[in-house]
Amino acid sequence: MFKRYFLICSLFLSAVTGQDLFISDWYAGIREAPVYSQMIELYNPTDSDIDLSDYALIKGSAGGPFGIHSSHNTFVRLYGTVASGSTVIIARAASDDGITSIADIVLSDVDEEPLKISGDDAIGLFKGVGISSNEVGDWVSNAELLDAVGDTLGDPGSSWHVSGEVGPPNSDGTSNYGVTRFAILTRKESVCAGNAGDWTMSRGCVDDTCSSTTAELSEWNVTALYYSTEPGLEPDAENTSAQADMDLIAGWHYYDCQTVSSQEELFYPKEFDLKQNYPNPFNPATNIAFDITRRGNAHLSIYNMNGENVWEVKMPGLVAGNYTVSWNGRNMSGSKLESGVYIYRLTMNEMSQSRKLLLIK
Repeated sequence: MFKRYFLICSLFLSAVTGQDLFISDWYAGIREAPVYSQMIELYNPTDSDIDLSDYALIKGSAGGPFGIHSSHNTFVRLYGTVASGSTVIIARAASDDGITSIADIVLSDVDEEPLKISGDDAIGLFKGVGISSNEVGDWVSNAELLDAVGDTLGDPGSSWHVSGEVGPPNSDGTSNYGVTRFAILTRKESVCAGNAGDWTMSRGCVDDTCSSTTAELSEWNVTALYYSTEPGLEPDAENTSAQADMDLIAGWHYYDCQTVSSQEELFYPKEFDLKQNYPNPFNPATNIAFDITRRGNAHLSIYNMNGENVWEVKMPGLVAGNYTVSWNGRNMSGSKLESGVYIYRLTMNEMSQSRKLLLIK
């Protein structure tokens, strides 16, 4: 079942950004034999249908590369088509009927290994146009890593902390279990693309060592399972149904960014530059242009004069080029903002620039 959504604002890119499929939901629910409820939902933000045979899910172990795991099969090539602005739901065959009944792809016992994530492992979404082989080594070496939940560069010990959520304390109280199992991770509606494997940025780490995470920096909203009291806490064994969770998350997305134009010629600016918005003053909408000199994760935020963040958009994995974001003078809830001066700030890696704009009525 492929669903259609509406996009609220436009992101115009004069460089080819590679905007592509990304993970919109990650669900790791009850794990009581014979039920092991896990699903991943992918979203197509482009203006064209996507052939899923060019994509694969590959599992990675914490502290080890993608494609190498103690389990035998770490790779599954996808199939079918996902329409523009739609989702595809992929589930383990061992999942509860509430998941498999709505899934577009149900992986067999042989193919479901990439979704057998215990919490500290990683799952990567890879794109391999022109790769005819189904050998995982060929894909890891030659395909592009578009998105991931989890990291192969480190081992959290249990599961990952995300968006300031740490999960319940472990048995001896020395740490917390994390929230990439027994919880729901949903991509924020301001996120336009996958994280290209940068899990540290994606989950909202405050520093390079990820001493903690915050919801403000994260690309994800974290929600407790319906039959649980907090993210990361396993429900009682009798509560195996995932139907209520699926009613909450599956397909209910309204992403507010879309690549609508590109040029074949790439232009590489000489410096990081946030330009003055135009028109300015403005009503009802304005354009914010910026140049970046290298690949990175960009974050555009707008603040009122009280320092409150009223709107933002995260743009991971941008390549060098010229970009323009259109803003309609509304906050993240879609409500019109009052007239006045606002500050807009562009942050990318260690660089940041700010300017003022004026909204009038």
